[in-house]
Amino acid sequence: MSSTTDNPALADTTWLDQFDLTVRQRDFVLAYLADPNGRQAAIKAGYAPGSADVTASRLLDNVKVAKAIAEGRRQIESKAMLDAEGVVELWTQIATADPRELTQHVYAPCRYCHGIDHQYQWKTEREFTEAKARAVFSVFSAEKGRDAAMAGVIEDPRIPDDAGGYGYRLTEDPNPNCPECPRMGVEATRAA
Repeated sequence: MSSTTDNPALADTTWLDQFDLTVRQRDFVLAYLADPNGRQAAIKAGYAPGSADVTASRLLDNVKVAKAIAEGRRQIESKAMLDAEGVVELWTQIATADPRELTQHVYAPCRYCHGIDHQYQWKTEREFTEAKARAVFSVFSAEKGRDAAMAGVIEDPRIPDDAGGYGYRLTEDPNPNCPECPRMGVEATRAA
């Protein structure tokens, strides 16, 4: 245990060299810094469980061990403050960011720009099927009518069709020949 610890602030244990501790004392210091329970730290450091309370008390009274624990706590607190300062800095950057650097105003194609014969174009067949089902359920209350409408037997102008095809993408350019939009597409905002 002398070279490793669960606390990243104490991952490098060479700082303990200055205290001239034994291997078990080093292990005790690291275990105590991870969990300030003297008995458990003594057991983790390899001392006998039956005398762990007495051993922990003796180690905590040892001047070199006490100084090492104090230095370890200082390092942990210092690391915690650096981490906290980093979080504050990140939130400050977010709060003061220029929205123009994070977003872009673009013109994207409308749903008719690239549809077959300039009909409404769906992204995917799933999108169309879900929209059709919503429309069918809002128009027809009887199950028989719903089934017929979903199968295409009943036509109703309130139920969408997929005559414009699939494959709509906002990333394409607007179609200058589109009769539906002002030949400029639709406005969209892209975020960074």
